Amino acid sequence: MDQETERRARACSICTQVKSDPAPVELHPWVWQTKPWRCIHVDFAGPLFNKTYLVFVDAFSRGKEDVSDFHNQDH
Repeated sequence: MDQETERRARACSICTQVKSDPAPVELHPWVWQTKPWRCIHVDFAGPLFNKTYLVFVDAFSRGKEDVSDFHNQDH
């Protein structure tokens, strides 16, 4: 799928015209949190050893709070 996406982007005339001219974006840093669980980052990790994990990171503690094993189920 990645190769197909790259091939299509290279073939797109508009993409090739604007690829070297990205729009300027003002950076906005995260607000420093004063309490735990006010702001969390959630993402999937894996597959790692044939498992996918749902990862929660609390922005206050900046540490991993929970990693839950996700089992893929065929329906």
